[in-house]
Amino acid sequence: MRYAAISLLPLLSAASPVLNVGTIHNDAAPVLSSVHAEEVPNSYMIVFKKHVKHAGAKEHHSWVQSIHKERQTDRMELRKRSQFPITEDVFEGLKHTYNIVGSLMGYSGHFDEETIEQIRRHPDVEYIEKDSIVHTTKDDYETEKNAPWGLARISHRDSLSFGTFNKYLFSADGGEGVDVYVIDTGTNTAHVDFEGRAHWGKTIPANDADADGNGHGTHCSGTVAGKKYGVAKKANVYAVKVLRSNGSGTMSDVVKGVEWAAEAHLSAVAAAKKGKKKGFKGSAANMSLGGGKSTTLDLAVNAAVDAGIHFAVAAGNDNADSCNYSPAAAANAVTVGASTMSDERAYFSNFGKCNDIFAPGLNILSTWIGSEHATNTISGTSMASPHIAGLLAYYLSLQPSKDSGYAVADITPKKLKANLISVATKGALSDVPSNTENILAWNGGGSSNFTEIIGKGGYTVGKDSEKTENGKVTITIPSLHEVDEDIKTEFAQAKKAAGRKAHNLESKLEKLTADIEEFVAEEMEGLFDEFKARVARELRLSGDYSDFTINCHGDKHKVHRMIICPRSKYFEKACGFGRENEDKEINLNGDEYEPEIIKLMIQYLYELDYETPGATERATPGLRYQSEPPVSNANLQWRRYFAKGLAGLNKSAMAEAMKVFHKYNPKTEIKPKVYVLRSNPPLNAPASPFGVPASPFGVPASAFGAPVSAFGASVSPFGQAFVNTSPQQRLEEELAAIVDREGTSGGVPWRPLSLQQAPVIHAKMYAIAEHFDIPRLKDLAMDKFLAWTEDHYTNPGFYDAIDVVFDEERTLEEDGALRDVVAGLVCEDLQVWGLDSRIEEKLREVPGLAFRVLKKHFDGSGCDR
Repeated sequence: MRYAAISLLPLLSAASPVLNVGTIHNDAAPVLSSVHAEEVPNSYMIVFKKHVKHAGAKEHHSWVQSIHKERQTDRMELRKRSQFPITEDVFEGLKHTYNIVGSLMGYSGHFDEETIEQIRRHPDVEYIEKDSIVHTTKDDYETEKNAPWGLARISHRDSLSFGTFNKYLFSADGGEGVDVYVIDTGTNTAHVDFEGRAHWGKTIPANDADADGNGHGTHCSGTVAGKKYGVAKKANVYAVKVLRSNGSGTMSDVVKGVEWAAEAHLSAVAAAKKGKKKGFKGSAANMSLGGGKSTTLDLAVNAAVDAGIHFAVAAGNDNADSCNYSPAAAANAVTVGASTMSDERAYFSNFGKCNDIFAPGLNILSTWIGSEHATNTISGTSMASPHIAGLLAYYLSLQPSKDSGYAVADITPKKLKANLISVATKGALSDVPSNTENILAWNGGGSSNFTEIIGKGGYTVGKDSEKTENGKVTITIPSLHEVDEDIKTEFAQAKKAAGRKAHNLESKLEKLTADIEEFVAEEMEGLFDEFKARVARELRLSGDYSDFTINCHGDKHKVHRMIICPRSKYFEKACGFGRENEDKEINLNGDEYEPEIIKLMIQYLYELDYETPGATERATPGLRYQSEPPVSNANLQWRRYFAKGLAGLNKSAMAEAMKVFHKYNPKTEIKPKVYVLRSNPPLNAPASPFGVPASPFGVPASAFGAPVSAFGASVSPFGQAFVNTSPQQRLEEELAAIVDREGTSGGVPWRPLSLQQAPVIHAKMYAIAEHFDIPRLKDLAMDKFLAWTEDHYTNPGFYDAIDVVFDEERTLEEDGALRDVVAGLVCEDLQVWGLDSRIEEKLREVPGLAFRVLKKHFDGSGCDR
């Protein structure tokens, strides 16, 4: 085959309609290979020399297509003669053409070796680079579902503390007028956190859907511009899909995505100059992906920056020199490493002279796919980079008024990158190699005055004394007693020095003391709510230190009086001292007590949240998890099973459960630390990350890091409604049988609940919250009800829930909020589907439903809920 192919070269060259043999030179262009990358066979990116203009490039493209077509024709002829194997590859030819604002011109395609040899010898070709696979730079390690701390960190100079760990200081207009291109797997543009500011830009991979089937791009977009999870909360997001749903794609597709973003930006600039895009202040871009070293991708990013896009790219997750990866090595972009909540370089984060800055990248909570409310917590430099893309957009939107119109703006990407670095917090992180800049991003502490932020300059930890932040005095408060003593000392000194002014000073200091006490009380209340929920979950699951057991129709729950009693009168019968029997049990066996509701109410009073029955099909606003992973992710599955129902088994039953689990996962080794019971927590536990020696309940702080807690917020695998006998179903049935037989020490055996039951459960929880005046539970149940009835027409449980919602013994007529929601949903069904038999039956049976539906139909509000 090789000899036959080579013999065709002179013939093909001479037959070319555009290029004759005389124009081919002997100084062939080099063929570059990506470093540390998986190359795509027979796929190349070709870059022109600087002298090539548009017309010449177009002529070259025609020539390439011509010789490629001739080669394919000849190959088919040789195949017919059996000189080529029948299985020989079919080469696709020209794929993309590139022209990034004149700085980078070229094309990509799928060619055989002989065609590439001819292209190499063309005088217009600078070099050829083999195409390669790129991936998202997400770190796939398991994570605990914690609140998004990253926003708080970039808005404070000092390490996070009681008063700052969940507080993000920002300008309300941050990001307004700025477009951000997220070049990734796509974006869930319907997510409520984007408030309609997320748009689909372009899908580059051929024959792929305009949707994020992975979640990675949506997560990045949320960190950039989400209302709750984003740095620049008013920015517009444009999804540029270059990676498929599996999180991988080709370098050539990524380059094409960069080109699209650059052209879209230039179009926006032109529109702004014509007055057709008012308030436009510029564009930023985020690329949380990477592969091996690619000169073409680096040049493409640099060219996009030259066109005016402020670019952030991930440094990579290999704990290696970022200069060996692309686009991390692109000189004009801002290359971002990842930091942790404890101010360390994340163990996976790349480093080196190509790193420009660090941003939070471990355990970052943001938007996800699967529903309009879904969230997920993941880690990686992929999560750090959008913090910076958002910050670039944030700073662009805070330009002084003299250059807020983009046409006259003088803040170039190079200048803003320098500003970003100059105001960053220096020396904040540990474990940063000496060849890497140790600087952590800062957003100006909430200031909306860009000139003021830049004027403050940088801050070096251990050297500069941060006395002010955002123009306000910042006071570090170890304890109220210490503060009070300090104030008294300062007062005494001032009184002695000021003489007659002492009285006025004393009054001011007394007011300051009162203000500080009020502030600290508010901060501590919010902080303890966070910690108590986490510790309380551990106590609920383990049953350790419980006061008594609630027995509801055979379901037993070990509980703690100090947790369930103060938060609601729902368990008033159980909360009186001396009401338990000799086995320390309180029996709640009346008809008004339902085992499933008792279980969820206990969970809510411990965690201020409750899990949705059958919650594997849709994430809800109150739950921070995504769908349960496949059973092949065995260690994760086992840990979640353990957390949900196996924790209380005795040693022999645990061994039996492990044996059953191993039967369905024969290649998985279950690590002992995952299933060892924590019945005896260590007495000398280390302090928590915030310096708290113990939890509010006296449990050592090390309990936060126990294996079970890491998976406590994940979706429960025990409420799924299966319609077949899959291996996962059979596994769960066998595990459930063991738990049912043996019982548990801290929880109850799981009972599979169908999807149909979920809306009914939420309606009952809402009714309880209404009756016992629990506003937070009421809002939570409403959110969950709305999420689970999104597809209410196909869910029979919705019609069962109607009975609960309109049950006068359960819900109060004067509230009516959930009744209005149900009436709105029925009204929508009538408009879309007409009078269905199920709707007609409910309208006849349920008092009040027909009236509310008619009222919505005729009062001018339509079917608004």
